[in-house]
Amino acid sequence: MQFVNEAPGKVTGTDIVPVSLELSKSAFNEADPEKTNLKLLLKNTAGDQPVSGVIQLLQPEGYAGKLTPIRFRGIGLGQSVTIELPYLASDTLQYRVTLDGGVTYTASVKLGQSFASRFGAKPSDAPAIDLSRADQYFSLGGKWKGADDLSSSSNVSWDDKNLYVSVVVHDDVHHQTWSNGDIWQGDSIQLGIDWSRKDGSSSRNVSELGFGLNGQGGVTQWRWRAPDGLATGALTGAKANITRDETKGQTVYDLTIPIDQLHGPGYAKAPGDPIGFTLLMNENDGAGRSGFMEYNGGIGTGKDAALFGDMYLLKGSFTELLEESAETAVESVKKQSDMTRVDAAANFVQLLPEGKAKQKLLKELEKIRKKAL
Repeated sequence: MQFVNEAPGKVTGTDIVPVSLELSKSAFNEADPEKTNLKLLLKNTAGDQPVSGVIQLLQPEGYAGKLTPIRFRGIGLGQSVTIELPYLASDTLQYRVTLDGGVTYTASVKLGQSFASRFGAKPSDAPAIDLSRADQYFSLGGKWKGADDLSSSSNVSWDDKNLYVSVVVHDDVHHQTWSNGDIWQGDSIQLGIDWSRKDGSSSRNVSELGFGLNGQGGVTQWRWRAPDGLATGALTGAKANITRDETKGQTVYDLTIPIDQLHGPGYAKAPGDPIGFTLLMNENDGAGRSGFMEYNGGIGTGKDAALFGDMYLLKGSFTELLEESAETAVESVKKQSDMTRVDAAANFVQLLPEGKAKQKLLKELEKIRKKAL
């Protein structure tokens, strides 16, 4: 049986494995923060004997460096274990399952979840959008040589009038000589935004936007796809401040996009509904467009807004979500404290910022572990 794979082409290792891995994502509800919306299901699909081992997050690296492996024991044929996950933001998650005896399997599952802080909020703490992995690079004849060659970190915030997008691109060579709708051929970024994502394939509020800086300091803002009632072409309503630092090899895009440029006349998004979001970086080192990196999908390999990810516009603090869900996870394992649940609860706590709340919950978990042994 193969791993359940929602990120085609991103699986490594043997094709036939005795377990399956599936990510379940329910609707996010900021008003009910103690209930996270992610669960990982690990099932014994082909092992004649009960399987035991550990499952560990490998990517994104920012999470992998914080989260600890989760142990599982004695899963019989056809049986499964459900692992509660904390609030995570990424396009995909890559896991490694190591069975007792040392055999390992890896697989990626699509997450497609990001968060935007309220503009001006303190703290403005929604997780950054990271484009720095080899599996996010798509070659058009080029070769990705690492984060210094091409990578980015982005943050999105919002208020009642605008969507604010800040993208810091690391690119060793910046080359852009095109204009208008051709800027995708040079170094540039493209955004896919679906303001009525809940409508699925029938959404009439999908935008594909592009921003580029040429060698003379000129900025191009373009729209290839527009919501019903708005025009494609030059994107005159947005503000784009794009700067290049050759010493650092860094291009910074600070964008202010009016919300009324992201939906047709008369449309109002319901509070709490996600928007669709994709970010793409084009790569050109002077010899033509050699590749691109894409967070989520729906632009680079095919124009399909269904491949955008979910972005949730937060009213409050992301840290508060982490704290309340971590407290709930620890309280839960006080009632049922098998090793899998305890390990999973520990990962909720590990994502908290350093401070008294985190230390308190870590001490409570240590007491639970000692009782469970």
